[in-house]
Amino acid sequence: MIVWKEACQMFRPSSKGNSPNIKLVNFKYYLMSNVLLTSLLVLLVSYVFGTIKLFGQKDGVIHCSGCQEIEVVDFEQAQLQLSLQVNNLQQPSIDPNVAALRFMRLLGYRNWVPLGAKKQTLCGTVAHYNIHKLGREKDHNFQIIPHKPFKYLMEKALPRKQKDLGEGILNWHDCYDGEDNCMESEVTPSEEFVENNGSAYFESLWNCDICAYGAWVSERLHNHRPEIHPGEIVWFKEDEAWKIFLFQDESRRFHKKRRFKRIDRKKSKKRDIVPWVTDTLTAEVRLYFSLEETETVKALQFEILEAPQHIIDDWKGKTHLIKLHNKGASIKVEQIGASPLISINNVKVCDDNGIKKGYIQFVTETYQQNGKQGYLLLEVKEIL
Repeated sequence: MIVWKEACQMFRPSSKGNSPNIKLVNFKYYLMSNVLLTSLLVLLVSYVFGTIKLFGQKDGVIHCSGCQEIEVVDFEQAQLQLSLQVNNLQQPSIDPNVAALRFMRLLGYRNWVPLGAKKQTLCGTVAHYNIHKLGREKDHNFQIIPHKPFKYLMEKALPRKQKDLGEGILNWHDCYDGEDNCMESEVTPSEEFVENNGSAYFESLWNCDICAYGAWVSERLHNHRPEIHPGEIVWFKEDEAWKIFLFQDESRRFHKKRRFKRIDRKKSKKRDIVPWVTDTLTAEVRLYFSLEETETVKALQFEILEAPQHIIDDWKGKTHLIKLHNKGASIKVEQIGASPLISINNVKVCDDNGIKKGYIQFVTETYQQNGKQGYLLLEVKEIL
């Protein structure tokens, strides 16, 4: 790292009469040596940790060190989520002491009550899908039987159900031959998504696996049954391709401070109430992959399939291809093309007994404009 105080002194003429040009030459060599040293340190860190930060570079080489235990656990967790991990960069959590209101605001009926602060991912099997229409609300409802690692999302709501048994007009969902075994993910997509018959993407998902990410709440009106609501990121695999949806909820239930009230008025008075739906939804996504010893290359193509008219329109028809070339002790990353709505910023790989395991990290987003909520559909598929 350059010591700027020393560097600045190099510009000053010497009291002994030395030429400032000599000092300037010395400064240039000093600067070049520090830049070179910094570059070598970056490469060393990349080598040790098997990580490359792309930042718009077209190519890069990752030297694969052995996978650490935490990396293996992380990879296995992602496999439970259809090989994806997602996060809302701007709002990864909600205030657990703030509930969303239902009915007339003045009644103060605290209906959607957080089960935890951190937004959660629910993965399971789709048992039923329907659209519920009421005013602005056009809820796309997925009734999902949670896979075993996600059953805790339902179990934590049980004490509320037992405490308020009989409260509400409907009970929990029974799917197939089970009892109270279904959890719901709900979202009202933008009007444009509805008009474009976006529900057609979901009508064939019966008995298929799906994941939904968003606020983890219980709905008081329905005897505190647990939900992901709104489900702002939804994904599934179809024909070996990932379909990833970003939704800004259009129901207008979660976008203004006046739509919420504190649960315990004595707590968090000094904290401002933050709506659950913000003007921009920025999703950070990690797509996990593996390369067997015999695989020489894996190619993944990223493409935006749908976005609202108010989103920049130069995304249409543009793809971003990532090729991972297996060189044994290293992985060469090759990028072809680009999409203005997809920013691929990190690739990480490690070696697990000859099998390369890692992820491609990227950011994409949708946003509100002129009162219209955004949505986005991204497809990622392997190119053979």
